[in-house]
Amino acid sequence: MSATSTGKPAPTGMAQRLLEELKRQGAEMPPATGAAEHARQNQFTALYRASIEQLETLVARGDGHPPMRKQEVDLLCRCVLSCRTLREAIGCAADFARCCIRAQAS
Repeated sequence: MSATSTGKPAPTGMAQRLLEELKRQGAEMPPATGAAEHARQNQFTALYRASIEQLETLVARGDGHPPMRKQEVDLLCRCVLSCRTLREAIGCAADFARCCIRAQAS
């Protein structure tokens, strides 16, 4: 296992699985520097973020709305992390989604 930028180990083979999923989904691939190199600390984090952004774009396109911007994702994470229970987190995420939909409609 390699370490992520948080110092916690990334699951073995995660970088390769991310690259395979991007390819399977037909998403734009990050610059090729080799899966082993991607698994290094900061490179794994960058690969993970790029993968999530690409997959979010595909899902959003399929749902007919623009993908969430980084600021929106950060805000959602801060809201949900403040919740004490899963039920509260789900409610908070649903409230956030309703606010985003109203903001996009205006």
